[in-house]
Parts: sequence; C-alpha cells; structure tokens
Amino acid sequence: MDYFIAVIYLTGGILLLFIGLIVFKEDTQQRINRVTGMLFFFAALAFVTRACGLLIAPDLIEKKLIGRIAVICELFFPQLLFFSFFFPKESPITTQKKLPYVVFAPYIFHLILVLVFTSSDEILFFSSVFESSFFEGFLQPLAIFGKLLLNLFAYLYDTQLALFSLFDLIYVGLSFALMYRKYRQILDRPTNRQTSLVLWGIFIGVGLYAIAFLIPKLFGLDFTSYFPHLLSIIGLALGLYSIAWAIIKYHFLNVRFFIGKSIIFSMGSGILIGCYLLIYKYAKQVFHQLLGFEIPILEIIFLICAAVFFQPILSALERIVKKHFSKDVPDYQYVLQELSHDILAILDIEKLRAKIVKTLITAMSLEKLYLLIESSTGIFTAQPDANQSTPITFDHSNEFIRLMATLEEPVNLSQMLLHLTDEAEVERVKHLQAHLFVPLIHRGELEGVLCLGKKKINTGFTNEDRTLLSILSTQIAIALENSKLYQEKLEKQRIDEEISLAREIQRMLLPQQIPQGKSFKISAINIPSKEVGGDYYDFIQFDQNRVGISIGDISGKGIPGALLMSNLQATFRSLAQMSGDPSKVMKLVNSQITRTTTPEKYATFFYGVFDASQYTFKYSNAGHNFPIIVRSNGSLQVLRESDLIIGIDESATYKQHQVKLAPGDLLICYTDGITEALNIHHVEFGEERFMALIMSETWYSTQHLRDIIYETVSDFASGTHQFDDMTLVILQVR
Repeated sequence: MDYFIAVIYLTGGILLLFIGLIVFKEDTQQRINRVTGMLFFFAALAFVTRACGLLIAPDLIEKKLIGRIAVICELFFPQLLFFSFFFPKESPITTQKKLPYVVFAPYIFHLILVLVFTSSDEILFFSSVFESSFFEGFLQPLAIFGKLLLNLFAYLYDTQLALFSLFDLIYVGLSFALMYRKYRQILDRPTNRQTSLVLWGIFIGVGLYAIAFLIPKLFGLDFTSYFPHLLSIIGLALGLYSIAWAIIKYHFLNVRFFIGKSIIFSMGSGILIGCYLLIYKYAKQVFHQLLGFEIPILEIIFLICAAVFFQPILSALERIVKKHFSKDVPDYQYVLQELSHDILAILDIEKLRAKIVKTLITAMSLEKLYLLIESSTGIFTAQPDANQSTPITFDHSNEFIRLMATLEEPVNLSQMLLHLTDEAEVERVKHLQAHLFVPLIHRGELEGVLCLGKKKINTGFTNEDRTLLSILSTQIAIALENSKLYQEKLEKQRIDEEISLAREIQRMLLPQQIPQGKSFKISAINIPSKEVGGDYYDFIQFDQNRVGISIGDISGKGIPGALLMSNLQATFRSLAQMSGDPSKVMKLVNSQITRTTTPEKYATFFYGVFDASQYTFKYSNAGHNFPIIVRSNGSLQVLRESDLIIGIDESATYKQHQVKLAPGDLLICYTDGITEALNIHHVEFGEERFMALIMSETWYSTQHLRDIIYETVSDFASGTHQFDDMTLVILQVR
C-alpha cells in the first residue's frame, strides 16, 4: 500500500512541477508568473519528498536525511502567503520591494536550525563556551544571554513540529482570507470564474493537507496510518483538477490552451505508469506464489500491452477533455484569428471600432482598450468611455503620433515615455491608461493606434501576445483603410446626390418659357457644370412692350448655392413686380439678401428692363459681366457701368443707366462660364475671343447665334473639365 501511495504522490508532484514550469516559462518577466511557479515548485517538492519517505525503509539512515530535506518543503507556506499578496490582484504591500519577503524569515531560521543541528543536545553543547573564564566579570551578562539564547534554540528544536505546524496554519489562514477578500472584489465574470477555480483548488488541496498532517502535529493526534494519506491524495487530485481546468478552460495566468495536450499527456502518463507498476508488482507476486518461480515472459507481455493500449487511451482521453473544456470558451489564438477575418467585412468605422475593442478586451482580459483612429482631418481620436467626458485626440504634429508611425512592433508604456519630451503630451498619453501601444500601419501609413490597458489578472503582455498583436495589427490597419475608402465613397455618393439635387433645384428655378413680343425676340441657354456653379437668369414680362431681363452668378456650389439662388429668385420676382425701376429693385434685392444670408453668400447680378414702345433699355449692374450690344451696323458697345455685388453691404446703392436700342440690335448677357472656359493648355476663352466670335459670325436668328457661341466655346474647352455653368441670354430688337 505504501508503494501505491508513493506512486500517486510522485505522479502528483511531477504534475505540479510541470505546471509550475509552464506558468514560469509562459512569461519569466512577470512577477506573478515567477511567484506562482515557485509555489508549485515547493508543493511538488513536498509530495516528491513524501513519496521518497514512503519508498525508503524506516531503518535506513537515509530516512533521517529525507526528513531533514523535507523541512525545505515548509517554505511552501510562506510562499503561499507571498502568492496571496499578488493573486488574484496585487495588494498595496507589494509596492514595498522588501517588506513582503519578511514572511520567509521564521522559516529561513527554522531551515538553518534543522540543517545545522541534528538534535537539541548539539545546540546545548555550545553552552560550555560561555562557562569559560573569558566570560567572567563584566562579560557575565553576555554569557547569561548566550545560554538563554541556546536554550531557546534547543526548545524550538524540540518543539519544532508543533510550533511550525501552528505557523503553517496561521499562514494558511491569512493566505485564504486575503485571497478570498480580493476575489470578492472582482466583478468581471470570466476573471471571477478563473479565479474561483484556482482558489478552490488551493483551498481544497492545502486545506485537506492541513487536516491530514498539520492539525495532528499541532495537537499530537494519531490518525490511522493511511487516513492522512487518503485526505492528502483527495486534496492533491481536486487541486490539480481545478488548476488544470483553470489553465485549459480560462487561460490561467495567460497559459494557453495548447498546453492542455501536455497536461493531459502528463496526467495520463503518470496514472497509467502508476497503474502499470502496481498491477505488474502484484501480478509477479501472484504468479510467484502459484508457480513457485518467476516467469520472464511476464515482463514482455506487460510491455506489449503498454505499447498497444497506452497511446490510444491517451488520445481518447485528450479528445474527450479537449471537447469538454473548450465547449464554452474559445481559444485565445482562435478568437484573434476570427477577428482578423471578421473585421475585413465591416465597413462602418464605429461598428469596426466597437468590434475590435470588445473582442480584444474579452479575449485578452483587459481592463480597458482605446483605439485611436485617424479621421479625414488627420486627427487621431479615441472615443471616451464611461469615465471619460471628452475624446482624447492627437495629430501628426504630436511626438506620440510621429513615434508610433516609425515603429514596426508593439511598445510598452515605459519605453514610450523615454521618447516623449513634452510634459503635456506625456500626461495625455498617461491619460490613456495604456500599458502597451500597437501601431496600425499599412503601406507605410499610420492608420491608428491600439492602446491596451493592463490585464484584469495583473499579468503583463507575453511575447506570444506581442506576436499575435503584431500580426493582427496589419489586418486591423487594412480594415481601417477599407472603412476609410468606403466612407469616402459614401461621401462622394452623398456629394453627387447633393449636386444632382442642386441641379434639379436650379432647373426648376430657371424660366420654363421664354417671353416673346412683336418688337423683340429672346433666346437663352444654361449649361450646368458638373460642380453646379449656380448661374441664374430670369424674365419678368410686364406687358407686350416691356420685359425685364436678369442674369446672375451665385457664390458657392451644391445645395448652399442652389438655396441662395432660390432666395434670390423669390426676392427678385416679388420686388420686380412692385417697381419697374431697375436701380430700386437692385437696392431692395441687395438689402434683403444681405439680411438673410451670411457674408460669404453673395452674387453678381444684372437687371434691365426693355421698353419696346420707346426702344429704351434701363439697367443696373451689381458686379456682373458687362453685357454687350451688337448694333445693326456691326459695331459693338459694352455696358461697363457697374456697382457693388449684392449680399455684402446692406446700405449699398445702385445707379440706373439707360441705353437706346434700335431694330436689328442685339443685347448679349452672359456669365463668366463662357469667357473663363479653359482649353487643354489652361488658356481662357476670354472676352476678346468672345467679341471676335460675335463679330465674325453670320447669324440668322438669336437661336442660331446662341448655338454658335455654345458650340465654339465647347470645342475650345474640349478635353477639359468644366468648372462653371455657361449661361447666355440674347435679346434681339425687331
């Protein structure tokens, strides 16, 4: 039976040592990993030492050596209390670098005492030193103190089992209380479940060990020989199971799921080897008793059975446990791989941000995470959380952004702060509460920055974390660029729709019918540009002899320009009907437009009234292109009188001018879209070329001249982009 118990202890010790090495090697830079690794090491040493004690015969002197070495295992209890300072989260005492190590002092003293002396008599032997003549006189008090100290050491040596059992129980109680108190403060559900598994494993394992061995030592109880071992084995099994579950299912201390295979293999190997040795031992005894001699072929049979059944059993066990443990919680690497695929299909920038932040916080157990994304204005913005009132912003002039644009891998906060010289910027970076910064770079351009806060279980970022984040950062940068391109496409689509709507507004505001009379004929054309420049023309026919002609060029493009045109048309039509005096109408229109629009909204405007009964044309010009009169004798007259554009100064006044027209004369009003049309060499059509065209062409009607002008200007600007409307109004006097 001792042999069977020893095999279980040895197997459990090996597994504890294996888990401790895995946790330690996962990230040797993290203090919590080192502390936890040492805790498992001392626990493993305790079970291995106990196994060796059972396997060595009681009458051998080596038995005492094992007992003395076992005192080292007592360091498990101060290590447990030391571990409780850091798990599940750090206690304030950890800020004091040396103070936490004070818990080891009594046990270090105990270890030295036991290793140096084999009995209390050896300690008292040194009392004779203080009886020499050297300590007479004034040194007598020193001798008395020395003897008292040696007697104290001898007493401690004789009572060490009970005394340090009491110390062990006190340390266990303090550790349990401290860890449970911090566990109750954890609100995050995944972290809470992970922590509860580990704590239950420690509580059960250490608690049953205390009942089995510490309490009997303290009170001198004598349990049946195998009962303490039974309790200890139960505690070992449940403790190992809960900790292994926490590692495999919840990634305890960032130990990933891939080590699940190693843990299962080790546990299965230990159990099978133990069962094999036990069965083999009793089988040999049975056959030897039955036959009276040993059978050599028995070893061969057992080896063949182990070779045939060992690996299939382990594989089946691995499949069952892997399926069971990974049922609810996906693997860390798998989650990040899925994220890298999912985000490429998300084009909405805020949904993309939310997906990245939520997934990384959950997968990596982060307290918080900010994603700085560059906007169209070049500002990198992190959306505020519940505790942040305003967004945190950076631009390309900041040292932080310039540094991130040069990095190719994640950088931690301490490294980042070494390169920042601006104190205000240092404070702003610290305000992000980030422990790791990941640049999101694609095609040499910084698309954003991942700012990862600390982990909820107080572990740092491992090399595996950094590698996975570096790979993921490329996918996130591509997703951000795709989203940006999509937003630009939507913006272009919105602008196109706005331009289309503006064109429609303009088309509806322009006259649907052109007035005609016995003494005049009018032709007009408006060719809108792709940019919607905002040209405007209109007619007011008072009677058969009088007609008002207006033409203008609105500032601004798109919907704002179209709205200003609408305002101008409504104002002009209402005021023109009230007065036939162009200067008064112009003044009232200017006053109304100035009051109802902002200073950047203005228009050039020309308005004149032709009276066919008197062949007069009264007009007023507010900064518009000068109309041209082509006389019937072939001469040209340019109406160069002009005043301030409308919409600038409400008090501006406008002069009225009058010109005499005769049958056969032409009045040509136009906008700068004609004279400022550019050819492929960026040369303007110009007023001179425009006047030469009018004089050189033989025209038969206003429509014919209108078409010639349009075709000539269009041919001149062929192959270029038209940036402004082309509007032309021609009045012919009959």
